[in-house]
Amino acid sequence: MIHYIKVRNFMSFKDEVCLDFEATDDKRLEDYHVVEMADGTRILRFSVLYGANASGKTNLVKVIEFLRLYWSNVEGNKIRTIPFLFDEQTSKEPTEIEVAFYVGDNRYEYYLKMTGNTTIYEELFLCNTEQQISIIKRERKGKQCSEITFNPDIVDLSEPEVKAFSVICLEQMSFFAARDKLNFSEEIPYFDEVWEWTISDINHPIGQNTVDLYGNEMEIAWEELIAEDDDARKYIIDFVHKADFNIINIETKNDNSSTEDNVHNKKTLFTHNISKQKNYKLPSYFQSGGTLRTVALGALLYEAHKYKTFFAIDEIETSLHPELVEFIIRQFLEEKSNRSQMLITTHYAKLLDTVDDILRRDSVWFVEKQENGSSELYSLIEFEGVDDMDHLHGAYMNGRFGALPHLKY
Repeated sequence: MIHYIKVRNFMSFKDEVCLDFEATDDKRLEDYHVVEMADGTRILRFSVLYGANASGKTNLVKVIEFLRLYWSNVEGNKIRTIPFLFDEQTSKEPTEIEVAFYVGDNRYEYYLKMTGNTTIYEELFLCNTEQQISIIKRERKGKQCSEITFNPDIVDLSEPEVKAFSVICLEQMSFFAARDKLNFSEEIPYFDEVWEWTISDINHPIGQNTVDLYGNEMEIAWEELIAEDDDARKYIIDFVHKADFNIINIETKNDNSSTEDNVHNKKTLFTHNISKQKNYKLPSYFQSGGTLRTVALGALLYEAHKYKTFFAIDEIETSLHPELVEFIIRQFLEEKSNRSQMLITTHYAKLLDTVDDILRRDSVWFVEKQENGSSELYSLIEFEGVDDMDHLHGAYMNGRFGALPHLKY
């Protein structure tokens, strides 16, 4: 589970901001929202970001997506950071990212400095005590290579193995991606545990409509899941049925009109039960955007319940009725003590009326664009008197918390 994410000089985040999932001592909705870790830290399972258009909400989600791609960049693709460009000095400085997280009972902290597609510094710490214990450190030496060093008190690798690690770790590649290319006879203590976490527990975000944040179509992801995992298919069908769609089955069949030998030669059919009398099968391209988005979100919830993943949904209300948004959040939270985490961005202000019913106060965050074009991130609980407010939606719309568009009539 992620404890916090700090970022500086990434897209609209000029100065350091911190999205913190640590819960306050508020006990409301405790069973649904809070997981207590082995060290006593209480971590939230859900957070929501509010803000005007172009305020930076999506950019925070892109920080997570960047890390996911960077950590898994086995092929050494040209993955790059984008600094804050509205300031000449800052645009020349490196992006800095810090993530604290738990894998099992172990707490880790990860640090990254990167300029463009060049990694300058990367380090992983074990933090089970008050003292940070470095496991692996990577620093740029010269123009083309990085030097990787392991803590000899924890990691027992030979000199040739460490050298191989340094050679294969390209400048745009994380040391986790380099690990994926190396076949050592024994596991690397702690490091391999985190490596597996980066691969399996950070899910791709869902952007607006049915594409991810980088414009990739999402249909194949859930179509593959339905075709290959019958439990997932049943879960998704039950989910869309509960969401008041008249869909009683989703299946994939071979499409003889396609010559491609992959999932693209499958045709997905939705069975609709009309007036509880007759069934009709329609292909996926006849379904509405809201239907396909709901199915994609159902697939994401299935993976969250089964695999304990972290995932983000950008502008969750896109193509969805407000009550369906609330339903999706409730469906995620209903499995108490599950270690999956959900981060959403939204313009659906009336969701704030569900604080103390669906949302906790410490799960609500705001992003506001400053006059210099940078984004400021802050939490609802930073405001005095918020515990005494009964109508948070009205307070937000009246400008009490900022993070609204400044319209000029």
